[in-house]
Amino acid sequence: MTAVPDPAYVPADGNAIGARAGKARAPVRGDPGRAARVIADAERTAQSITDEDAKPFALAAVAEALAGTDPGRAERIAQSITNASALANLAKVLAATDPARAERVARSETHEYSKAESLRDLAEVLAGTDPGRAERIARSITDEYLKASALTNLARAAVQHAADDPEAVEPGRGR
Repeated sequence: MTAVPDPAYVPADGNAIGARAGKARAPVRGDPGRAARVIADAERTAQSITDEDAKPFALAAVAEALAGTDPGRAERIAQSITNASALANLAKVLAATDPARAERVARSETHEYSKAESLRDLAEVLAGTDPGRAERIARSITDEYLKASALTNLARAAVQHAADDPEAVEPGRGR
């Protein structure tokens, strides 16, 4: 049987929950009831962490694990996270399954520069799957440097897409 990490121990990266989820993947695969119990245990463990630097990352790991199956619960957990880096990571994970929710999470950051960074990163993640949303997000960034960075990266992604798929370029519009 695989040993479960001590819930009181949080590695330097704050990801004790991620370590637990990684060790538990095979035994819970195909068993939704067990998976629900393990994630509930992971959430309780994350909520009980007293180290305020590590707790947001543990909560983000739980929310990331839930992003594909229960995005509403993932978002509720995200609302309790005050660490910008943890929120940004969660927004990127949510982008694959629920771009609107990912955007809400990114915009929930209260520090303006951190919010702008999260929105820039989110726009970059969405560039390949939803370029219109990615551009709208990029144009909404209030920090001019980060806005320019996001728009530049979107332009690069568009050029790369056109190079990879010349048929995608509309006739008469050029590259």
